[in-house]
Amino acid sequence: MKITLIFLAFFVLACHLAQSQQTTKKPKQPPTKKGKPTVRQETNPSCEQGKTLKFVPSGDKTLLANPERGYYHFHRITFPKRKPISQGEIKKWAKEGITLALMIFDIEQFVKKDFTDDDLKKMALDFKTLREAGMKGIVRFSYNYTDIEGNPDDHKFPQTTDAEKPQLLKHIKQLEKVFKNNVDVITVVQLGFIGHWGEWYYSQNYATKVGNEGWKAIGQQQKDREDIVKAMMKAVPQNRMLQIRYPAAKQKIYGKANSKPEDDRSTERSRLGIHNDCFLAREEDQGTFADKSERTWLKVEGLSVMVGGESCEKNSKTGCSEANKQIEEQRFTYLNTDYNKEVIKDWKDNKCYNKIGNKMGYRFEFVEGKLQSTVKKGGSFCASLKIKNSGVAPLYNARPVEVILRKGNKKSAPIRQSKIDPRKFAPGKVMPVNLNVQVPSDLAPGQYDVILNLPDEKLKDPKYSILFANGEKVQDENERFNVIGQITIQ
Repeated sequence: MKITLIFLAFFVLACHLAQSQQTTKKPKQPPTKKGKPTVRQETNPSCEQGKTLKFVPSGDKTLLANPERGYYHFHRITFPKRKPISQGEIKKWAKEGITLALMIFDIEQFVKKDFTDDDLKKMALDFKTLREAGMKGIVRFSYNYTDIEGNPDDHKFPQTTDAEKPQLLKHIKQLEKVFKNNVDVITVVQLGFIGHWGEWYYSQNYATKVGNEGWKAIGQQQKDREDIVKAMMKAVPQNRMLQIRYPAAKQKIYGKANSKPEDDRSTERSRLGIHNDCFLAREEDQGTFADKSERTWLKVEGLSVMVGGESCEKNSKTGCSEANKQIEEQRFTYLNTDYNKEVIKDWKDNKCYNKIGNKMGYRFEFVEGKLQSTVKKGGSFCASLKIKNSGVAPLYNARPVEVILRKGNKKSAPIRQSKIDPRKFAPGKVMPVNLNVQVPSDLAPGQYDVILNLPDEKLKDPKYSILFANGEKVQDENERFNVIGQITIQ
């Protein structure tokens, strides 16, 4: 009897254990067609929940001033009678909505001699003035900048020379420290140095006039040009681009294959853009383009490298319609508002000056989004946004993306959004963006503005932050913040 009871007890216990194991065992996931288990994608549902955000574009009633893009003013810096950029001059430019200055260093007197330490210190003062005013520079050095009346081809250019290669390379080496110390206020560096105006055409040392074909680099002259490009690539910090005057000049050095936005941005080819200084002129922009294929090439190239320039004559093609079209086709980031004066006046008279100025370069705007209404103190929240680049070109120079929470005059420390690179906001495209925000534990309960901030990589002055092209209280023009909505911390 005892044996039977013991046996029954063991039997019941064994059944119980077997049933327990069976109920706690994880079921297998059904196999896919390839025999592998299905992997469920983890999502953050809060990014698509919450209140809907709606935004309105700001329009073209005024120029939207943003760093490293738009119209620029020209300033020529001569030696030894130096005329520096003045704060008063720059303040006038800022009132026009202009944030860029083309700084031409006219260095004719140095054709056969080095810069002195004092010369280099004086150059640095002009960059200091830009920094204090919240401006940035397009930089070029030229050995001959004589003003010419009439057709340039009628001028005896061999009488105006550039420095021979050993001296020119010495100058570039001397300028390394100037570029490095002032890279924060440099938007782009034009190669310059060669030829009249530093535009790589009329030159005694680096080009030869070939009958009706114009001025061309022949034999050793081409090799010298390539050595100068490489020296400039080394002298200018890797986080800044350079520009060459003609598409054919870049193609001759780096080939005709287009750069790609996903390419390594530190390579020489990925750092060399184009400046077209006869925009909308006759005869393929006065020889800027050898043929139509180079225009097609530039439209793609401009998605990766910076393009800009100036107009040089008024003609039947320089009106609003063709200008709007070509600004987009050539992906201009900047354009001279001082020259050609007749062209600029025509745009202003016909009410397209602001529209052309606003579409140059990048132009970010919020389209729509979602934002939670509340979040617990010390918790986290996610906001989803759709951001459109309605400009004709991307942003080229790196900058951070931050979220700031603000209640009255009190602001949280910037909360970096390290996974977002605004250089990837392609022109004409809408980019979905998720903001993941860890709320600082020291913030008091209450309602806070949620701010998207795109400050400069190095400069703390809010003048260098990017404003989005939206109305209805999105823009905080004083601190240059972009307010996407409000959230309540509980």
